[in-house]
Parts: sequence; structure tokens; C-alpha cells
Amino acid sequence: MALQSNSREKSLSRVAATCKILSLLCKLAFAVLTLWCIAVLVLMCFSLSQTSFYGEILPLALAVPFLFILYSLNACFIPFVFGKMLSDISENRTPFTFRNANRLLFLAVVLLMYAVFEALLASVDSQFILMAGNDSIQVGNFIRDFASNSGTTLNLFPLLMSAMFFALSYVFKYGVLLQQESDETL
Repeated sequence: MALQSNSREKSLSRVAATCKILSLLCKLAFAVLTLWCIAVLVLMCFSLSQTSFYGEILPLALAVPFLFILYSLNACFIPFVFGKMLSDISENRTPFTFRNANRLLFLAVVLLMYAVFEALLASVDSQFILMAGNDSIQVGNFIRDFASNSGTTLNLFPLLMSAMFFALSYVFKYGVLLQQESDETL
């Protein structure tokens, strides 16, 4: 019995150490992603301030940075919330807490909003470029033709991940209840 307990403690210790390292990596990813988004937003606002937009194109010109802020906030929340979860797991040594279940549910909502903001941003971007009088953008050999394809794209990956996190949050809630039941019988 003591050998099994010692083995379990070693395993929990390895999980805690791994979660601590992953938590630090998530915090680093959050910091880098946040700085990247701030830099892009500053460049975007600077480029918009250097041009003059009049008439009906002005609301679209102002909508792009606003949608980018919402999109970026959602993107930055993901490693931040994961880092918090992993930090709690390394300290508490159990992933099955109502706090982590609620964080997974929060991630599901964030990813759902991320997909919506991404689609809106792509739509507004293409309309903005068309209204600005450009039919295409060329970078090197790559040409993006907006005149023939101005439709909105929908990225299914965040939607699928959102559904997965939603289901996983209920698995965690069930795990909490099973853990409580097990603790009560002992």
C-alpha cells in the first residue's frame, strides 16, 4: 500500500511540475500575443490617420480597428485562461474543480465569439478595400482579388473547439461530483 501511495505521489508531483511549466509558457504566449496585438493596432491606427476617408467609407475605416480590438481580446484570453487553469492544477493537484469547469465553459464562449469577430472582421475588411477603390492587393506573387470574392468566410476550427470545450466543461463538472462522492465514502 505504501509503494502504491509513493508511486501516486511521484506521479502527482510530475503532473504539478509539468503544469507549472505549461502555465509559464501560457503566460509567455499571452504576453507575446498581447504585445503583438497592441503593435498591430498602433500600426493600423497610424495608417488610418495618414489617409483621409470621407463619406460612407469612414464608418468602415473606424470599424476595422474596433473589430480588431474585440478579436484580439478574445485571442489573448485563451492562453491567459489556460495559464490560470494549469497554475491551479499545479497548486491543487487536481484538475476537477468547479473553477476549472467554469473556465472551460468561458473558453467555449470566447472561442465562439472569436469565430464571430473573425468573420465580421473579414467581411468589413473586404468591403473596406472595395469601397476604397481597390479591387485587389498584391504582395509579391500573391494577389488577393476582392472584386470576385467579397463573401465572408467562416472558420470552423474555433466553432469545433468551442463545442469541445463546452462538452469538456461538463465532463469536469461530473468529475468534481464523482470526486466529492468518493471523498464522502472514504
